Amino acid sequence: METIRIDSDAGIIWQVINDNKDIKITDLKKQTKMEIKNIYLALGWLARENKVLFSERENELAISLIQ
Repeated sequence: METIRIDSDAGIIWQVINDNKDIKITDLKKQTKMEIKNIYLALGWLARENKVLFSERENELAISLIQ
């Protein structure tokens, strides 16, 4: 996995989260059509940049943006 790809995937995921305000991981996978490992890598990138918050909703990981 190249750094450029992770950065690009992070940008796509950021936009999807921004459009939805709060999204469960399964819905994020459906909307982006990315492999789950790529989603987790991109979320790690976004977390490192302090751009996302993680919570649990309906026994599932949910992600929102830090405002």
